[in-house]
Amino acid sequence: MLMIHSNAQGWIMDPSMQVSWKGHAAKLDAATQHVRWGEVAFWLLAGEDFLPQAPVSAVEGDESVNNTELCVNNTTVTRPAPTSIGAGAAAPSSTQTNNVDIWTSDPYALIDKCRPGLTQTHNSRHLMGASYQTRVLAQLALALKEAGGDPALQKTHIVLHLNDEQQEAATRMIWNHKFYGFKRENFVIVPQSRRSGYCYEPSSQRFVATEAGGRVMAGGAGCGGPESTGTGIAAMQLNWCPDAFVMSPEGLVETLHVSPAELLSERGVVWLSNFRAKDLTLFGGGKEVLDVPFVAKAMQLREKKNASIMTKVILSDAMSTARSMDSIVLSRGGVNTELRMSDIVSHHMQKSVSIAKAEIGGKVAVGVQRYMFHVPSLKKILTSNVTFRPRMRLKADMLYLNMDMADISSAPGAIMATLQVPEPPVVISGTTNLETLLTMAERQDKDSKFVSYLTSLNPNAIKSASIPNFKSLAPAAAVHSSTTVVFVGGVMSSIPAIRLALALARPGKDVVNLVTFVADDSQLVVGQIMLSKVMTHFMHKSVEVRTDVVVRGGSSLLDSMQKYVELWAANLVIVPSIELANPKPEATLGSVALSIIRRLEVPALVVTPKAAKAMEVLHERQHLRLLLMVEGWSMPLLNYSCDRLLVAKRGDNLLLGQVYSSQTCTSQQKGNMRRHLSDFTTIAHSRSVQRIQELLLDGLYHEAVSSAVEDYHINLVGIQLPPGPKALPKSLISLLSASKAGVLIMKQGGSSSSRALF
Repeated sequence: MLMIHSNAQGWIMDPSMQVSWKGHAAKLDAATQHVRWGEVAFWLLAGEDFLPQAPVSAVEGDESVNNTELCVNNTTVTRPAPTSIGAGAAAPSSTQTNNVDIWTSDPYALIDKCRPGLTQTHNSRHLMGASYQTRVLAQLALALKEAGGDPALQKTHIVLHLNDEQQEAATRMIWNHKFYGFKRENFVIVPQSRRSGYCYEPSSQRFVATEAGGRVMAGGAGCGGPESTGTGIAAMQLNWCPDAFVMSPEGLVETLHVSPAELLSERGVVWLSNFRAKDLTLFGGGKEVLDVPFVAKAMQLREKKNASIMTKVILSDAMSTARSMDSIVLSRGGVNTELRMSDIVSHHMQKSVSIAKAEIGGKVAVGVQRYMFHVPSLKKILTSNVTFRPRMRLKADMLYLNMDMADISSAPGAIMATLQVPEPPVVISGTTNLETLLTMAERQDKDSKFVSYLTSLNPNAIKSASIPNFKSLAPAAAVHSSTTVVFVGGVMSSIPAIRLALALARPGKDVVNLVTFVADDSQLVVGQIMLSKVMTHFMHKSVEVRTDVVVRGGSSLLDSMQKYVELWAANLVIVPSIELANPKPEATLGSVALSIIRRLEVPALVVTPKAAKAMEVLHERQHLRLLLMVEGWSMPLLNYSCDRLLVAKRGDNLLLGQVYSSQTCTSQQKGNMRRHLSDFTTIAHSRSVQRIQELLLDGLYHEAVSSAVEDYHINLVGIQLPPGPKALPKSLISLLSASKAGVLIMKQGGSSSSRALF
């Protein structure tokens, strides 16, 4: 064990202080009891780590991993040919397409993408479809059951940090696998938004945010992709409210009304064990993740030193080890501090490190980024954001800012103790150690207890994802050219959305499906009464309208919605949303509409109460005014709008818009925008659209578009998301919240027929 301290002259490292380890067995027993009683929680940082994908020439194509189906296969993964991103779409940047997320990927698919051919050298039978997340949490659950039975599993809390790109896939896996045996209320999810970089503006000689140029699609072609804001922001989120949620009984977001740190403290959690996704200790075995000896030593150091943070370190002769782990631990005035390598680049700090190394024979103390936090102390430690120092990094001519968890060690009131371990953990870095990951995955696949537990969590994925009564809802072959689905959650809140659906529907060609979902058969009558009340507001209609009440059974609400859209092969979904009009941040976090947009591939139209007047005008006048936002990749949206929304006989108007910033946009860039608008106008004319107007809007994206909606009496705004990131840009969410018109959102490929999509 290593205790690092200092003399009065400066930074030193001294391994001579040894903690007395008397009563070893008694301390381990006490630590085991802490685990059994649920006093140790596990904080998993899943949103920070990814791997670079191998060059396209080395990979057959993209692979879609089915994380809801568990099967045994003795062959390697086969991949379909990559799909086109659509006519007129700009190629995504390398930051978007060449990184593979570790946490939500099947390990075998991850290896195939990053080291093609490696899995083919192993002929063992592979358990396909079990993601990295599923394997880690299932193994941890097994270890807890072995340590304290089902009571220990039910009392243990999981805090899972996800980035906005992972959230949809990860939460779906959690639901499909019954929270891996953990109690639903104890599974806390903290989404962390990534941020786009800052680009250098020569004319003003400063770095400006990409969205300052008026682009909603930060991370689209031509600008830097969004990246993590760092583990420091993740640490601060533990003390922020409302930044976290648990999943509701319907599988939706249920926002916490206290911070995660407060929740854990209120529920008696004393210790919070922290891991990064790249740490293969998570994958090696549940007992290593429980790490009862670490809990025992943390308890002892809390008693003796009043330590609030414990971290593991190794002693190394080489600075290369410190560089590979990006950590060095020094001490001054009796206070331990962890630094990143970017913190010691100055001549003064390098001299201090050299002096400290000389104190212990040329060795350096390296943190392995594995921490144990004393939960009651967290709120005091994280009271001030000033603790965290912004770190800047240049990547592809873009400036990115992030903050690091290591800065907690220097927070006021924080006392960090260090524990020496003989060797560093095995971590996934680049394509290093993928063979180790492959070996570990194969070892898991041969563990009958592990496979049996996974099967018990999701014995029949296809059956569990099905929804009762679906076959009776639709004909075997739909005869309509297009189907619009409107999700109905209440009478008055749904009226604007239904008005929009009826106004857009073409008599004799389209059908409008009004559907509501209930938990079980006992609520069928309630659902039918609600739909009947809705229909009383639309007695005189010229298009066919169907009403359906669907019993969810054991499926989540989002799974049920997706299955319904698949069954009817709908090519437009309309979602009324009260939450998005709520200015409180927790309302956006719990928005069903945003979850639907992230999950479904068909175009989704969001209508908030703010758009009620525009929907009433459209319903009465039957005259659409559509503002279509022009981007390099939005040609499929134009084609979809011409085919599905705009009707020349009705006298519909198409307004083509682009947003720029007069503060940063050059004359040449503005000229390019006008030419782009002209190209779209030419194509729209060729598609029989007669009334077309071009708009160049100055300002921030959501503000400029919202102003145009009011100035030009827009009913509907159309936006196509860029290829690449799955996360929704913040400016788009701001627009959804502020817009007094409906907002149509299309993904790449969303203009195709739904029959081909599903």
